Amino acid sequence: MITRYGKPEIEGLEADGAKGAGSVTAALRDAAAEADGYVAVRYALPLPAGKEYQSLKWVSCDMARYRLWEGKIKDETDTVYMRYRRAVSFLEALARGDAKLLADDGSVPPLSGQGGSIKVFSERGKVFTNDVLRMMDYGSDWGPAPHSGSAEAHWAET
Repeated sequence: MITRYGKPEIEGLEADGAKGAGSVTAALRDAAAEADGYVAVRYALPLPAGKEYQSLKWVSCDMARYRLWEGKIKDETDTVYMRYRRAVSFLEALARGDAKLLADDGSVPPLSGQGGSIKVFSERGKVFTNDVLRMMDYGSDWGPAPHSGSAEAHWAET
């Protein structure tokens, strides 16, 4: 972060009484965790060892810097805020598949198998309707099932 933003800024943020010692390290750790959440939608984590991903470095640094500046940003035209929004936009594009994560050697990490999206609902409508849930046997740990008789008996009646 010192290379990107300069020693005076980073030392000043680290010395800030509101964030305290170790705040830069904590902000970088938090930013990396947030970035991982986006990257994991598209790519398998952990990323391959021995590879450098410059785009993730600038993204994590801009996000960490934003965290360190929280409370000091006056409006949405602030450079720190705009760089944070650009970093998040890039991560969103990665998750959607509109951008690629390239290592310095030009390779792309393995995909996560999610395909960039998670399907929550089927086109046919609800899978677990109230009727289906009423028929489920919750087992003895959950107390009596919320229906009388077995599921097989219910299906035989309908």
